[in-house]
Amino acid sequence: MPAALPPDLVLRDMRPDDLVAVHALNQDNVPAVGEESLSALRALYAESAVALVAERGGRLVAFCLALAPGARYESPNYLYFANRRHDFLYIDRVAVRAGERGRGVGAALYRAVAGRASAPWLTLEVNLEPLNEGSLRFHAREGFVEVAREETRPGKPVCLMVKALGEAGGAGAGASVLAWASPGARSAPPPPREKDTPP
Repeated sequence: MPAALPPDLVLRDMRPDDLVAVHALNQDNVPAVGEESLSALRALYAESAVALVAERGGRLVAFCLALAPGARYESPNYLYFANRRHDFLYIDRVAVRAGERGRGVGAALYRAVAGRASAPWLTLEVNLEPLNEGSLRFHAREGFVEVAREETRPGKPVCLMVKALGEAGGAGAGASVLAWASPGARSAPPPPREKDTPP
């Protein structure tokens, strides 16, 4: 049975008219998430395979954007995964309003993304400079395991993490890392994306 949502929390698909509020929340969460212009965030939303917001009392309190392989997105962190496999969903960013942190909102968003994923892997990165220890602990609790540490941008080392879903998710952390990195695991490339408008 799916875990219950925190009290009074509503999760729904992001809409274009959410983007001003989403952008403000994104900027409030820098440097835990990357700084973006509103126009860049609109473009990222248009490329996202999963785009969710969380509301409490009608107020937007969190959001999540996740991309599938084949997205027009030049983030070196996304490309790290895209250059290795074609069967993942990349969680680009999750931002939670300050007063809502520690109340299960982030975990609820991650469960919702996993429930919508058709791929067997969730992937993401966590900043190591500045060190985001809270995020590393959170993702370890959520079942993510480290597969590499890389300086994907000059002076910006990150911890690259994956989580196996479905049957692979019960194999344990060590088996997940081996399965991700195993020779021949790279799947067939996805068809070209045709979506030019937001989901």
